[in-house]
Amino acid sequence: MAGVEFLVLAFAATYALAGSVGLSSKASSFAALLYTMTPGLHLSATSCLNDTPAAALVVATAALIVSRASLPLLVMVI
Repeated sequence: MAGVEFLVLAFAATYALAGSVGLSSKASSFAALLYTMTPGLHLSATSCLNDTPAAALVVATAALIVSRASLPLLVMVI
């Protein structure tokens, strides 16, 4: 269960990314749920594979870039 926290990060980042492009709260939640329930991502979150952390950090970085976060915050994620 080493990747569950990154699965939660991926959910939050997808929700924020969908909200920043103009989707409603309900649609953003549905998009985040669809992303986290992708079979490969969901399966690797419960095992010790490194695919989920890499995917979650990419989506979190994209969400911060779209929301125009400051450069130190972007560097901290990367």
